[in-house]
Amino acid sequence: MIRVLTFLLSLLLPAVTWAQTYPALYDVSGVAADDVLNVRDAPAASGKVVGTLAPGATDIEVIRVQGNWAQVNTNERSGWASLSFLARQSGQSDDALTGQVSCFGTEPFWGMSIHPDGAQFEWIGEAPITFDSYQSVATPGVLGKFARLYTGRSRTGALLLASTRLCSDGMSDRTYGLAADLTIFPFIGQPTHYTGCCTLAPN
Repeated sequence: MIRVLTFLLSLLLPAVTWAQTYPALYDVSGVAADDVLNVRDAPAASGKVVGTLAPGATDIEVIRVQGNWAQVNTNERSGWASLSFLARQSGQSDDALTGQVSCFGTEPFWGMSIHPDGAQFEWIGEAPITFDSYQSVATPGVLGKFARLYTGRSRTGALLLASTRLCSDGMSDRTYGLAADLTIFPFIGQPTHYTGCCTLAPN
């Protein structure tokens, strides 16, 4: 009977894993204090070790899952760590723009830090723009897309659309799970569009 239940659970667990939303934050769990969690170049125990996570490491961003392996970033590159030693943090929303999020891009370099009460946009050589309010924008029929419309005191607006798809910053071998399309609407002048990636991991 136990073997039958184990077999049934093995069939159900992949479905439960894929039903969860990614990217998401995890903590290293079950690793001895004198050991590390290996990060490999492939989702298999035979993969080459390309990095490690400390036994007490927290806020590890899992980009996606393949079987019992989680794609994470370490040492300026992407790799795979065993899900058996990663515990998903509780209280995470299906809305990827909830909580602390950092979005960024190159050519030109730009960054947008998002927090529960607003956001701040920075563009190289220019003064930061602070947005102190936002509202969610409906994306009916489109799965894995999250939109926010931000407004600032200077009557500058921003529309941020984050899509749950793999994204590269173009400067490293890291992989991110959110692609960003950002449009800034100045009080005077034409809108400016930026593309880049977003991460849930704290800076």
